[in-house]
Amino acid sequence: MPHRDLVTYNSMISAHAKAGDPDAARELFDGMASPDVISYNAVLDGYARAGRADEAFSVFEHMPARTVVSWTTVVSGYIKAGDLVMARMLYDRMPHRNLVSWTIMIVGYTERGLIDEASALLDRMVGVEGLRPDEVAVLSLVSACGESGVLGFGRRVHGHINNAPALRKSTRVSNALVDMYSKCGCIDEAVKVFESIPNKDTISWNVMLQGLANHGHGRRRASTLYKHAK
Repeated sequence: MPHRDLVTYNSMISAHAKAGDPDAARELFDGMASPDVISYNAVLDGYARAGRADEAFSVFEHMPARTVVSWTTVVSGYIKAGDLVMARMLYDRMPHRNLVSWTIMIVGYTERGLIDEASALLDRMVGVEGLRPDEVAVLSLVSACGESGVLGFGRRVHGHINNAPALRKSTRVSNALVDMYSKCGCIDEAVKVFESIPNKDTISWNVMLQGLANHGHGRRRASTLYKHAK
């Protein structure tokens, strides 16, 4: 490719970053005459995805200008690397935060069982900043609760869902709740959520049946659910 313009460079850097090859992304970046903020963010993303947080931070420090995406990406990198102290320090220094920034930090705490910290941030996000979790944020939070087995915080997130009609009607969100309650050992609550889903899809049934099987419930319970759903 004899001539590479800025858009081409950025596209190639981003492709390498998403493919899990931050070194190739960095090599292209280093060959640019005048990288812009998109170039920097793409390299940050590559290092963050690979859990190479210190290298991401090195790029971050040399950025001539930073966006909320830049800050959020480097915070995400430290969370992925398991350094929540550094992640929170950078998070607290952010001049502006969006819903993605809040969600990433809350999920990071949740995945590591730091529920007091996760809960405090959720309260601050909703109560002080006035931000309401959207479907993407809720799916991330519910999934983290299920994988980490943190039932109490999961119920709090469920409470926020119940206060948002659009989320309450979402089959994807309900499926995630069924999965969360099943993984936390609350099969009756999982069934209750499942039965409340007006438009069950294949995932709804698969998640519910898997939950029943994992908790030793046989075909009779599954058959009863099917009859009630008809």
